[in-house]
Amino acid sequence: LLERILTLIFTLDMVVHFNLAFFRDDEFVCERQQIARGYLNLMFWVDAVGVIPFRDISYFVADQIGVSSEAILVLSLLQLSRLIRLYRIKELFQELRNNVCVNLLTFTLVRNFAVVLVACHVQACIMYFLARAQHFGKDTWLGPFLYERESSFERYVTSLYWSITTFCTVGYGDFRPTNPLEKIFGSIFMLINIVVAAWIIGSMTLLMLTGDNKTREYRESLEILDQYGHMHKFDQILMNKLKKQLKLEFHNREFSDD
Repeated sequence: LLERILTLIFTLDMVVHFNLAFFRDDEFVCERQQIARGYLNLMFWVDAVGVIPFRDISYFVADQIGVSSEAILVLSLLQLSRLIRLYRIKELFQELRNNVCVNLLTFTLVRNFAVVLVACHVQACIMYFLARAQHFGKDTWLGPFLYERESSFERYVTSLYWSITTFCTVGYGDFRPTNPLEKIFGSIFMLINIVVAAWIIGSMTLLMLTGDNKTREYRESLEILDQYGHMHKFDQILMNKLKKQLKLEFHNREFSDD
C-alpha cells in the first residue's frame, strides 16, 4: 500500500512538471508548450522509469507464459529501477544547502544520515535477495537463522542489521556470507562503504575546521579590540558596545556562509 501511495505521489509530481515554469539561459519560461517540450526532452523518461510497475508486469507476464518462480524472482529485480527517484532527493538537498534558513551543520548531519540509511537499505535488500534466490538454504548467510514463523519484516530487520554492522566495520560475526556469491557481494559492499565513510568523515571534518577557523578569528579580533581599547582608554560601556557589534558581525557572516 505504501509503495502504491508513493508511486501515486510521484506520478502527480510528473503532472505538475508539465506545468512548472523554469529558467533557461537566464530566461523564465512560462509557456506551457515549451515547458512540456523541455520536460519531455529528458527528465520525463527518467521519471517514467521510476513509476512503471515492473513487479506487477513481471507477475502478469509470468502468469501468461507460465515461467518458473525463479524467473519471477529475477524479474522482480526490475523493482530496483525505482531507486532512480533518488535524484529528486539530491535536488532537495541542493536546495536546502543554499537555503540561508537551514543551519549548515544540521543539514550536513541529516544528509549524511540519509546517505548511510539508503546505502544500508540497498545492501540489506540485495543480501536478502541472494539468500531468497537460494531458498534460504543452510549454505546461505540467512538460512540457518530463520525461524519457521518469522515474518518478512523480521527478515528485513535482520538483513538491515547485517548491513549496518558491516558499514560500521563492527563485524560481530553472528551473520556472515557463506557461499562464493555472497562473499563477492559482501566484498563489493565493504569497498563501497569505505568510499561512503571517507566522504562523510571528510565533509564533517571540513565543516568542523571551518567552524574552528571562524572561532579563532573571532577570538583574535576580540584580543585586538581589547588592546586597542586599552591603548586609547575606552570606557567599559563603549567597549561592551564594540564587542556586541563585533559579535553581531561575525554572527551575520557565519549565517551568510551557511
